[in-house]
Amino acid sequence: MNLKLLCLKSQIGSPHIIIGSNKCVRRTLVREISKNGERFYVCEACGIIYKEKSWATKCEDYCTKHGACSLEIISHAVN
Repeated sequence: MNLKLLCLKSQIGSPHIIIGSNKCVRRTLVREISKNGERFYVCEACGIIYKEKSWATKCEDYCTKHGACSLEIISHAVN
C-alpha cells in the first residue's frame, strides 16, 4: 500500500506530502489545460486561469496560505 502523509510544512503554507523514505515534496494544485491550441494553467484552489505556470503556482501558494486571492497576482490572469 502506497501511503502518502502530509508533512509539517503543510500546516504553515502550501501543501506538501511525504513520499518514499520520508522525502517531502510540494503537492501542486495547478492544472494544465489546452484551448484552441494554446496552453493555460488553472489554480485549483480558486479556478483562476493563467497563461504562465509561474503565476498559477504563485496564485495557488497565496490562496492556500491566505484563503483568498491576491489582487496583484490575479492581475496576471487571462481575461
